Formats: sequence, C-alpha cells, structure tokens
Amino acid sequence: MKFPPIWIPIIAAGGVIVGGFLLAFITYLVIIWKRRKDRIAFVDAPEETVRFADKLHQDQIQQQTSKKDAALLNAQFYLRSNGAYTFVKELVEIGSDFDTYWYEVKHKRRNGSYILTLLNKPKHLKFPFTTNTAGTLDDLFSSLNHPYIWPTTRFDFMVKYDKIILIQPFATQGSLKDIIYQSDPRSSWGTKYCQKGKKLATALVKRYGRQILEAIIFLRDNGFTVHNNIHSGNVMIEKGNCRLAAYQDFLLRRKARIHSVISKYAKNKTDVYDMLLFGHILYEMILGYELESVVPSTEDLQKCKDEERSNILEFTFGLHSGNIPSFQKLVAHTFFADVHLEELQQFSTKVDIKEDARMIINLASRRRSSKGRAQAALPTSASNLGLSSVNEDETVSSLTSEVETSSIRSQPEPVMDPKVDLMASIAARVKLMATSPASPMASPVVPNTSQPSRPIAPITPTPPPNPSAPVSKAVTPPPPPPALIPKAPTMPNVKHQSTPVAKSAGKGKLALLKDIRKGSKLKKTITNDRSAPKI
Repeated sequence: MKFPPIWIPIIAAGGVIVGGFLLAFITYLVIIWKRRKDRIAFVDAPEETVRFADKLHQDQIQQQTSKKDAALLNAQFYLRSNGAYTFVKELVEIGSDFDTYWYEVKHKRRNGSYILTLLNKPKHLKFPFTTNTAGTLDDLFSSLNHPYIWPTTRFDFMVKYDKIILIQPFATQGSLKDIIYQSDPRSSWGTKYCQKGKKLATALVKRYGRQILEAIIFLRDNGFTVHNNIHSGNVMIEKGNCRLAAYQDFLLRRKARIHSVISKYAKNKTDVYDMLLFGHILYEMILGYELESVVPSTEDLQKCKDEERSNILEFTFGLHSGNIPSFQKLVAHTFFADVHLEELQQFSTKVDIKEDARMIINLASRRRSSKGRAQAALPTSASNLGLSSVNEDETVSSLTSEVETSSIRSQPEPVMDPKVDLMASIAARVKLMATSPASPMASPVVPNTSQPSRPIAPITPTPPPNPSAPVSKAVTPPPPPPALIPKAPTMPNVKHQSTPVAKSAGKGKLALLKDIRKGSKLKKTITNDRSAPKI
C-alpha cells in the first residue's frame, strides 16, 4: 500500500510527538523513584538524634546506678562496723519512697531475715543529727511493744555520711497492699501493683481496720501526734494480724504520696490528716483499688453494693455531718466495736518514755502555720543526753524574737518632709551662731582649776666635766635645752573698724532666728571675715 506524499511528514511528526511523550513519562518515573529513594534515605539518616535521646536516658540510668552503688557501699560499711548483721543481697525498689534503698540482711544470733533500709538525712530536722540522738531514738522505737506495731530492731545514724539506718524484720507474707493485689513482697513496686486488686471480705475489713485504729491510738497516747505516712504498703501482715510500720516518718518528716492533696483539705489538723489517710486504706480494702480523690464521691459509694460498707465510708470521711470524726469515735462505731481482739486483753497501752526521748517528740511535734508562727507545744525541759544543743530557753527566745521582729516590721516608718527638715537644720545653725562668741578669733587657753595641777620638777643644770678625767675620743653631745612653752601670738595693733559687742550680736541673731521661723524674707548680709588679719 502506498501512501500519498503528504502523509509522510504527518506520520513522522506523530512518531516524534509520541516518542517525546514516552521519553517525558520515563523521565518522570525516574525522578519519582529517585525522590522516594532520597526520602527513605532521609528518614533513615537521623540516627544522631535517636542516639542523643538514648544518651540522655543512659545518663539518667548511669546516675541512678552510681547512687545505688554508693548506697550499697555505705550499707556494707555499716554492717562491717556494726558486726551484728551479715549482708545477704540487694533488693529492688520494693517501695515508692524516693532515694531509699533496701537490703536483705541476717542476724548472727537470731533466725529469720531482716530488711535494712538506707535513707538520706532529711533537710529540715528539728533535733540534732548526732550519735547520742540516734541512741535515744533507738531506745524509743525498741520500747514501742504493741501487738499491732511492727517492731524496730535497729535505728542508727551515719553522721559522717548523712545517712539513716533502719533495720526491721522482713514480713514474709508482705504488706496489706500485697494481700489486696496478691503480689510478691520482693517484687518491684512499679510492676507488682499494676493488676486489678481484690476486695476483702467484710469481716476481714473490720478486723484489719480495728487493728490499724488501735495502733494509731497507741502511738497518739505516747506522744506521736501524727503518723504522716499511713497507707496499705506500711501495714504488715503477720499471722493474720495487721501491724503498722513507718512510725519513724513522724520524726523524720517524711510525708505520704498524696500529701499535697490531703494537706489542703486537712488545713494543718493532724487528726484530720491521719483520719483521711486511714479512710483511703479503708476504701482500698473495700473496693480493691486506691481512691484517686481526697474524699469518695456518690458514684464511688454506689460501687460498694453494701449498705454497711458505704455507711462506714460516709462516717469516716464525714460526708453527711461535714465533720471528720476522731479515732475514738471511729473505734466506738458499730462497724468496729463488735470486733474482738484477744491480743489487747493482756497489754498495757502506756509506755515509759524517757525525758530526752520525749524532748525529741515535742520538738518534732512543733509545726508552723502559713503565717510562720510556731503552733505546737514547746519542749518540756532540756536534756543532758545528746540534746545539749537544743534548749527550752533558746526555743522560747527564738519565738519571742520572731514575734518582736514581726511587730517591728509591721510598724510604718515615719515620713520626713524635706522642707521641714531644711528649716530645722537652718534654725539649728543660727542658734549655734547666737550662742558662739562674736569674734571668730581663738580664745585664750584658760587653765582648768577643777583639778590640782601637777608640780613641775625643777630643771637642774648638768655639772661641768671633770678636767682630771681622761677625755675620750667620742665626745658626747650636750643635752638638749628644756622645752619651752610657746606663748600665744599677740595680735599687732592694726586699726580697723569697731565691731559690735557680743550682747548686741546675740540679740540680732535671735531676731534673725525668729524671722526664719516665721518664714519671712531674709535680707542680704555681708560677711566680715577677720580670720586672716592684714599686718
């Protein structure tokens, strides 16, 4: 088939156009592929940024590791110096306290395992951080023998390193929180309470709650006005009974995890503070999980599904009455009054506390309000056993000085008028000129006749040298002449104008003073200065 000559250039032009489109399309695909490749390479490239974040995390881990190593060395050093315990192993973070480390130790003469807790010294202690104070506190904590108080085996200070040592028996059954969440007491605190808790039976809630209340009342009867750190993790379980621990936090000023929330609601009332903490334990035993707010809401109470349980929660938090009850009223409630405790039948609730230990308790009981004034009881008397630096007189004087300082600061400072100050200074100067003599010349020296003058020793002339005596080569100089008293220079007789007498001058100056006080206009004066007379 033959095409006419006119179609040949049209076919050639169409082929060129189609080839151009194909070439452009292929080029477009190549560009897109290259860009995607570069984008993938760009995403994979910032390894330095990822490494920088990992480096920060590694630095934090390294810092925590160095702290743990230093704490381990301190604990081992204390055990070697003490000699009564042997080191077993280092435990993980079994509690939520910050900068606190736990170690399992064993006593050389006693059976069972013990927990050595290493704490840092608090910043604001209200008693001396000395070995004598540590011995006093050790005797105090050892004397708190109660069936519902967890015992303290050893309490000591590492004064040189600012560390606190606390040794207590290890609770093999764990704490009340471990019972609720059914976890291992040796596991880490951050992982063993992640699962859902289990509600306790009503009979068990009554028994555990009554035992915790009896322990709190026992501490309050013996001077511990507030516990500060009541929660289910500080309640140990032993043979089916609850025993309250961490009562040392009252003296060491360690607070609960929810302190910032409860303290605003309690308003510096120790009874309300501890009662709210106990209410949180009661809520956790009844519902199986922690209360997130200060007081439970109506929806929270409806989850109890039991009128008896909801009623005790309402009474504990004072939801209906508006007033939180005391511990004595809560113990007398029908929910806890029917509980029979065999361990309290043969037990005395009063402990013989020594005077120096009571001194420390009184110092720790002092608290400050928002205005900065001390509000608690003062120490009873000074102690000679390790508390010589703390004195009742010093405490009273410090409080008195604070009150005086605040009263002085509250008084307004007087405001001086600059015009009145200027007029007063001018009047003082004019008055001084009126009382001064008329002539500015220096007055002659008048001898003081009030005291008898000292007699002047006569000046004896030196005897002449002996001519018969041999003359030495070094001739001694003659003695200096006696000092003569210089006479006052007499003024030359120079004729000058007569000056007014002092009496008239005084009157003129007094008149000038009156004019100044009245505020009248002063006349121009000419000063007649004769301090340098012409000869």
